[in-house]
Amino acid sequence: MLACSAGDESPAEIAASNGWTREIGPGQSTAAVYLTIANSGEGGDRLVRVEAAQADATLHSSSSADGVARMRRLDGGHHIPPPSTGELKPGGTHIMLSGVE
Repeated sequence: MLACSAGDESPAEIAASNGWTREIGPGQSTAAVYLTIANSGEGGDRLVRVEAAQADATLHSSSSADGVARMRRLDGGHHIPPPSTGELKPGGTHIMLSGVE
């Protein structure tokens, strides 16, 4: 489940599509989920929460500087400006699943 919270008075029109993840191997319990988010409305929005039925899900951002890769939780959510289409993708913002069985 994706939950958004409208920040502007004009309505946002949010659609999520093309979700995917890499297959996890034996003994692994984490996975990253990627997808496309489109806002075709006139107002901005913010992805504030993600949920998964059989794992803990959190929104994360990845970055790399000086040869060091970092991942951090996005507690403030992910802004979705109008009109735009953005991707949660490898090396950037993504959904992290923990406790995958």
